[in-house]
Amino acid sequence: MLLKVKRRTKKKKKQLDGDEQIQPEVQFEMEILGTVTTVYKFQGMSDFQYLAMHSGPDGKQTSMYDKVLMLKPEKEEFFNGELPLYIPPPIFSRLDTPVDYFYRPDIQHRLVPFLIM
Repeated sequence: MLLKVKRRTKKKKKQLDGDEQIQPEVQFEMEILGTVTTVYKFQGMSDFQYLAMHSGPDGKQTSMYDKVLMLKPEKEEFFNGELPLYIPPPIFSRLDTPVDYFYRPDIQHRLVPFLIM
């Protein structure tokens, strides 16, 4: 199921022993939008995956996953059949897992005057 969940927070002021404290009141609203018929699972991060999709004349997106992925040896008709144009990205990411880069701040150099004795 596809759910739409809204979280609303209202801040209420309460007086306790002369001190004013803000205490949030949280409410959740849930709405069922529909059912999901196709689920994709990735072994790596989904940001680095690429799904082959085709836009029809009515604007509907259809998956080309079953037409592109070869799970068994195919006959010649498979390769000669009609298929929408599928152009993969020119380059994929070299990394498939999250990496910490440990960025360092820029080094600020300053001139120190020399003392000559």
